[in-house]
Amino acid sequence: MRYSIDYSTRLGRGTGGTVRGGINLDTMEKVAIKEMVEHLNLHEETKLVYGLLQECQHENIVKLLDVGSIGGKTYMVFEHMFGDLYKFKKRLGMLMKRTLNREEIKTIIEQILQALAYMHEHGIVHQDIKTANVLINKEGTKVKLCDFDHARRVTTPPRDPETIGTLAYNAPEIILGDTQELGSGVDVWSAGVILAELVLGYNPFSVVRESHAARELYRVVEEIKERLHREIGDEDILELLDNMLVWEPEERWSAERALSSTFFEDGTRQMCGDPYQQLTCKMATQCVI
Repeated sequence: MRYSIDYSTRLGRGTGGTVRGGINLDTMEKVAIKEMVEHLNLHEETKLVYGLLQECQHENIVKLLDVGSIGGKTYMVFEHMFGDLYKFKKRLGMLMKRTLNREEIKTIIEQILQALAYMHEHGIVHQDIKTANVLINKEGTKVKLCDFDHARRVTTPPRDPETIGTLAYNAPEIILGDTQELGSGVDVWSAGVILAELVLGYNPFSVVRESHAARELYRVVEEIKERLHREIGDEDILELLDNMLVWEPEERWSAERALSSTFFEDGTRQMCGDPYQQLTCKMATQCVI
C-alpha cells in the first residue's frame, strides 16, 4: 500500500513517536500514521504486541493496518479516528458547559473494559490507560484504545516502572516500583480513574506525586476514595469504583468481573451523537448576531 503523510497535522504524540494524519493513496481513505522516534526503532516486546494486535483485532482497539520502514524510520499505519476522550471532555465542558451524563459514561467505560478484558485474555497489559489514549469515532458511538508503546505480555519481565504509564492514572504498584505486582490490575485501576474523572469532571488523582512513600501514598489514595463517596451519589458507580480502585492488585476486580457489575445491568446506553458536530453547531449558534 502507498500512503501520504500530512506533516501539517499532528493527531497525537507519545514516548514512541508522533502521530500525523495521512491518506491511503490506493483507497483515498484517511489514516493515522505514527512515525516512531529514531533511537527507539520499536522495542522488541512492543513489536510483538503490535503484531498480535494486527492478527487479533477487537472492535474497541484501534486497528493497526500496516507497518513499514523507509530510510531507517519505522512507520505504523492505523485506522483514522475523529478525536480522543481527553479533548472531547475538555471541549464539552468549555463549549457545551456540561459533563458527560450517566448513560454516556456507562457506554464509554463499558467499551474500555471490553477492550481490556480482550487484551488481558490474550495476555497483554496496556500499562498506559488514560483519556488521551481512548479514541472516539465521528459519530460518537464507538471508543477504541490506542497507543501501545508501554504494552507488554504478562509473561515477560516488566520495564522500569519509572518509564511506565502516566502518573495521575498509574496504579500504586507502578508508582511504588513494585515490579512483582505489575499485571493486568494496573489497567483496571487506570480505567477506574477514568470513570471517576468522567463522573466528577476532573481527575481526583492529579494530586498524587512520584515522591510519595508507600504510607503517604496509601493515605492520599484513601482520602481521594473518601472524597468520591462524598461527591458521588450513585451507588452503582461507587460499587464499581470501590472494586476497581483497590490498593492490593490481587483484590482488584478484573475487567471481565467489572463488566458484570450492577452499573451495566440495564440495557440503557447513550452517546452524544456526533459530539464534534454538536460542538461546531454550538459555536456557530454563538456567532450568530
